[in-house]
Amino acid sequence: MDDFFRASSKIVIVIPIVTIIIGLIIKFNQKTENLNTIKTSSDIDFITPKTVTPTIMKKNEEKINFNFNGPLVCRFKDKDYEVNAFIKNKKINLKVNSKGVVKEYDLSSYLPFIEMILNNNDSQGINSLIKMYTGKDIDIKKLVESCEKRDF
Repeated sequence: MDDFFRASSKIVIVIPIVTIIIGLIIKFNQKTENLNTIKTSSDIDFITPKTVTPTIMKKNEEKINFNFNGPLVCRFKDKDYEVNAFIKNKKINLKVNSKGVVKEYDLSSYLPFIEMILNNNDSQGINSLIKMYTGKDIDIKKLVESCEKRDF
Protein backbone atom coordinates (compact mmCIF):
# COMPACT_ATOMS: atom_id res chain seq x y z
CA MET A 1 0.00 0.00 0.00
CA ASP A 2 2.93 2.32 0.68
CA ASP A 3 4.18 1.85 -2.87
CA PHE A 4 0.82 2.89 -4.26
CA PHE A 5 0.78 6.20 -2.38
CA ARG A 6 4.40 6.90 -3.24
CA ALA A 7 3.74 6.41 -6.98
CA SER A 8 0.48 8.37 -6.97
CA SER A 9 2.04 11.32 -5.13
CA LYS A 10 4.85 11.46 -7.69
CA ILE A 11 2.30 11.43 -10.52
CA VAL A 12 0.22 14.17 -8.86
CA ILE A 13 3.30 16.40 -8.64
CA VAL A 14 4.96 15.55 -11.97
CA ILE A 15 1.90 15.82 -14.33
CA PRO A 16 1.05 19.49 -13.50
CA ILE A 17 4.72 20.49 -13.78
CA VAL A 18 5.05 18.80 -17.17
CA THR A 19 1.78 20.43 -18.34
CA ILE A 20 3.02 23.89 -17.35
CA ILE A 21 6.38 23.36 -19.08
CA ILE A 22 4.70 22.19 -22.31
CA GLY A 23 2.33 25.17 -22.21
CA LEU A 24 5.23 27.61 -21.75
CA ILE A 25 7.16 26.02 -24.62
CA ILE A 26 4.16 26.33 -26.94
CA LYS A 27 3.52 29.94 -25.88
CA PHE A 28 7.10 31.14 -26.36
CA ASN A 29 7.61 29.31 -29.65
CA GLN A 30 4.81 31.28 -31.27
CA LYS A 31 5.88 33.59 -34.08
CA THR A 32 6.23 37.16 -32.79
CA GLU A 33 6.16 40.30 -34.91
CA ASN A 34 9.26 42.39 -35.17
CA LEU A 35 8.71 45.60 -33.20
CA ASN A 36 11.05 47.53 -35.51
CA THR A 37 8.77 47.21 -38.54
CA ILE A 38 6.38 50.06 -39.19
CA LYS A 39 2.83 49.16 -40.12
CA THR A 40 1.34 50.90 -43.09
CA SER A 41 -2.25 52.04 -43.32
CA SER A 42 -3.07 49.03 -45.49
CA ASP A 43 -1.97 46.72 -42.65
CA ILE A 44 -4.24 48.35 -40.06
CA ASP A 45 -7.99 48.02 -40.03
CA PHE A 46 -9.38 51.47 -39.35
CA ILE A 47 -12.61 51.94 -37.48
CA THR A 48 -14.22 55.18 -38.46
CA PRO A 49 -15.54 56.84 -35.32
CA LYS A 50 -19.06 58.15 -35.41
CA THR A 51 -19.04 61.88 -35.20
CA VAL A 52 -21.43 63.63 -32.89
CA THR A 53 -22.55 67.02 -34.02
CA PRO A 54 -24.02 69.22 -31.34
CA THR A 55 -27.35 70.77 -32.08
CA ILE A 56 -28.11 74.17 -30.72
CA MET A 57 -31.75 74.62 -29.90
CA LYS A 58 -33.02 78.14 -29.89
CA LYS A 59 -34.85 78.95 -26.71
CA ASN A 60 -37.54 81.55 -26.45
CA GLU A 61 -36.16 84.93 -25.54
CA GLU A 62 -38.98 85.83 -23.16
CA LYS A 63 -39.06 83.99 -19.86
CA ILE A 64 -42.51 82.86 -18.77
CA ASN A 65 -43.32 83.83 -15.20
CA PHE A 66 -46.27 82.00 -13.79
CA ASN A 67 -47.96 81.92 -10.40
CA PHE A 68 -49.35 78.47 -9.64
CA ASN A 69 -51.23 79.64 -6.55
CA GLY A 70 -54.01 81.01 -8.75
CA PRO A 71 -56.89 81.00 -9.10
CA LEU A 72 -56.34 81.07 -12.88
CA VAL A 73 -58.34 79.87 -15.85
CA CYS A 74 -56.48 79.39 -19.13
CA ARG A 75 -58.13 78.55 -22.46
CA PHE A 76 -56.78 77.49 -25.82
CA LYS A 77 -59.07 76.73 -28.72
CA ASP A 78 -58.27 75.25 -32.11
CA LYS A 79 -60.42 73.86 -34.93
CA ASP A 80 -60.64 70.35 -33.52
CA TYR A 81 -60.26 70.80 -29.79
CA GLU A 82 -60.36 73.11 -26.81
CA VAL A 83 -58.02 72.98 -23.82
CA ASN A 84 -58.91 74.55 -20.47
CA ALA A 85 -56.45 74.67 -17.59
CA PHE A 86 -57.71 75.41 -14.08
CA ILE A 87 -55.02 76.37 -11.57
CA LYS A 88 -55.58 76.96 -7.88
CA ASN A 89 -53.36 76.40 -4.80
CA LYS A 90 -50.69 74.63 -6.88
CA LYS A 91 -53.27 72.20 -8.27
CA ILE A 92 -53.53 71.94 -12.05
CA ASN A 93 -56.53 70.42 -13.78
CA LEU A 94 -56.59 70.08 -17.55
CA LYS A 95 -59.88 69.72 -19.40
CA VAL A 96 -59.68 68.69 -23.06
CA ASN A 97 -62.74 68.87 -25.30
CA SER A 98 -62.03 67.12 -28.59
CA LYS A 99 -64.91 66.61 -31.02
CA GLY A 100 -67.49 66.59 -28.23
CA VAL A 101 -65.52 64.15 -26.03
CA VAL A 102 -64.47 65.80 -22.76
CA LYS A 103 -61.59 64.37 -20.74
CA GLU A 104 -60.17 65.77 -17.51
CA TYR A 105 -56.63 65.27 -16.20
CA ASP A 106 -54.90 66.16 -12.94
CA LEU A 107 -51.42 67.52 -13.71
CA SER A 108 -50.60 68.50 -10.12
CA SER A 109 -48.04 65.72 -9.79
CA TYR A 110 -46.12 67.28 -12.70
CA LEU A 111 -45.87 70.69 -11.02
CA PRO A 112 -42.15 70.45 -10.09
CA PHE A 113 -41.39 69.34 -13.64
CA ILE A 114 -43.46 72.18 -15.12
CA GLU A 115 -41.78 74.76 -12.84
CA MET A 116 -38.34 73.46 -13.85
CA ILE A 117 -39.25 73.71 -17.54
CA LEU A 118 -40.53 77.27 -17.09
CA ASN A 119 -37.34 78.24 -15.22
CA ASN A 120 -35.29 76.86 -18.11
CA ASN A 121 -37.54 78.73 -20.55
CA ASP A 122 -38.32 75.52 -22.45
CA SER A 123 -41.84 75.75 -23.81
CA GLN A 124 -41.29 72.57 -25.88
CA GLY A 125 -41.09 70.53 -22.66
CA ILE A 126 -44.52 71.71 -21.52
CA ASN A 127 -45.87 71.28 -25.04
CA SER A 128 -44.73 67.64 -25.09
CA LEU A 129 -46.31 67.07 -21.66
CA ILE A 130 -49.66 68.47 -22.81
CA LYS A 131 -49.33 66.61 -26.12
CA MET A 132 -49.27 63.34 -24.13
CA TYR A 133 -52.83 64.11 -23.05
CA THR A 134 -54.26 65.94 -26.04
CA GLY A 135 -52.37 64.28 -28.87
CA LYS A 136 -51.90 67.69 -30.49
CA ASP A 137 -49.42 70.54 -30.42
CA ILE A 138 -50.49 73.58 -28.43
CA ASP A 139 -49.02 77.05 -28.59
CA ILE A 140 -47.98 77.39 -24.94
CA LYS A 141 -47.41 81.12 -25.25
CA LYS A 142 -51.01 81.62 -26.38
CA LEU A 143 -52.26 79.36 -23.58
CA VAL A 144 -50.32 81.34 -20.95
CA GLU A 145 -51.43 84.68 -22.41
CA SER A 146 -55.05 83.52 -22.26
CA CYS A 147 -54.91 82.97 -18.50
CA GLU A 148 -57.29 85.10 -16.49
CA LYS A 149 -57.21 85.56 -12.76
CA ARG A 150 -60.65 84.38 -11.68
CA ASP A 151 -62.18 81.81 -9.38
CA PHE A 152 -63.87 78.72 -10.71
